[in-house]
Amino acid sequence: MRDPVTGFEYPASWLEKCPSRDQLDDVARGFSVLTASGTVLRRGFTTGTTAAAVCKAALLSLRTEVSSVNIRIPCGLDVEVSVTARNGTAVCRKYAGDYDGDATADLEFVAQAVSGGDGVHLIPGIGIGIFARDTPRFRRGTPAINPAPLACILQAMEGALDACGLPGATVTLSVPKGNEVAKRTLNPRIGVQGGISVLGTTGLVEPWDDHLAASM
Repeated sequence: MRDPVTGFEYPASWLEKCPSRDQLDDVARGFSVLTASGTVLRRGFTTGTTAAAVCKAALLSLRTEVSSVNIRIPCGLDVEVSVTARNGTAVCRKYAGDYDGDATADLEFVAQAVSGGDGVHLIPGIGIGIFARDTPRFRRGTPAINPAPLACILQAMEGALDACGLPGATVTLSVPKGNEVAKRTLNPRIGVQGGISVLGTTGLVEPWDDHLAASM
């Protein structure tokens, strides 16, 4: 069995130690990882996936109440994310899976959508960090949203706009406790101030396990 996220080929001896067929199905789909002991650990969602879900939900809720959305994440998997959304306002809490060290676990993301104009427009609001100095990849004053999650967010918003039959809309994304939580992350050391970073190369958070380092 090959992990569709990392490409890691699970040894047959690991598979034999897992007592649950259902858990192995989640491993095969990429939503969990299998360890050498046969234990299965759930992957969580990144800040980027959470942001994409809440922005999509806010747009969809301009037409109807929403309790979950499907998101195509950067690694190519489709995931379902729970949300609460109505009348253009959506709330989503970040799911950390089995990664106990996730500083952003259960962090609340809020998006507010307003129809108008052409195409989709994203406004980073309170709790989204800003680069306080120039870096090799980002200029000072740029919102701390990496390219892969930004593309995921915009794609999700465009899909919602089409589903709603609207020509354009603006979504403001905020993380009310983002500044507080960011102080427990690496952001202060890398020059990001005022909030969290929106990250996620794959869209999934890896649970901490030794075999993952060997698979990268």
